[in-house]
Amino acid sequence: MGVLPGSFNPLTSAHTLLAEVPLDRGLVDGVFFLLAIRTVDKERPEGLSLPDRLWILTDFCRARSKLGVVLTNRGLYVEEAEALRAGPVPPEKELWFLVGFDKIVQIFDPRYYADRDEALNRLFALSRFYVAPRSGRTEADLAEVLGRPENRAFAAYVRYLPLPPERHDPNLSATAVRQALATGTLPAAVVPAEARRFIETTGAFRPPQLTEDGELLDAYGLRVRLLELIAAVGPPYPPPGAVFRVWAGLLAEAERGRRGRELLRAADLAGLFSLFPEVQQ
Repeated sequence: MGVLPGSFNPLTSAHTLLAEVPLDRGLVDGVFFLLAIRTVDKERPEGLSLPDRLWILTDFCRARSKLGVVLTNRGLYVEEAEALRAGPVPPEKELWFLVGFDKIVQIFDPRYYADRDEALNRLFALSRFYVAPRSGRTEADLAEVLGRPENRAFAAYVRYLPLPPERHDPNLSATAVRQALATGTLPAAVVPAEARRFIETTGAFRPPQLTEDGELLDAYGLRVRLLELIAAVGPPYPPPGAVFRVWAGLLAEAERGRRGRELLRAADLAGLFSLFPEVQQ
């Protein structure tokens, strides 16, 4: 079973390629996208909320029978491997993490552990690693890392996974995608259709727009705050269509839109839905 960890902020074509290649080559029987509530070195990710990243992953996997999603509250790979072994990955299956070159360097970095070798022994007793090229790093670079004296004992558990360069730019990271989106551009084929549809619909990553009245209007931020308020108030929850139409009302520059944004800031959910009675129809 392949496991592709990441923050998926957003899900990119580089992520999906890393899942598809081992499947196409018969190296794994299936792949889980592993979304962590907390990601090491990414304690405060900017961009998509965690529920929205989960939404996009689920949407992408829905029609693909060999792909699935796992949500975890573990940070280190050894902790994730233990959780996976206790849950969705049965003992008779080998567990293969699918990672980019930067991640295998991180895994061998002693600063993440109280006792590096003890943790790595636990990790490699439970799992193996396929390492894909990234940022120009090649199989020779991986061999150099694995050949270091402190890493040699673990080299047998790590394999290089070449990616077809004609299918995707392996240097295109989620960070690069976010930077492109912040300028209002989304190059073709850098994200799967499911992620593109979500981003274009919600305005995610788009900078706030200045209205004629001088107000900064953050379309995605308003959506997130609305959903957070609904979650805080609790059930019964309004139907999705009604929520979508209230959000559309919040984006209006007219007086009712401004009043709606005031009610949202005041956390007045009842008042907010009363302001837009047509959404109840």
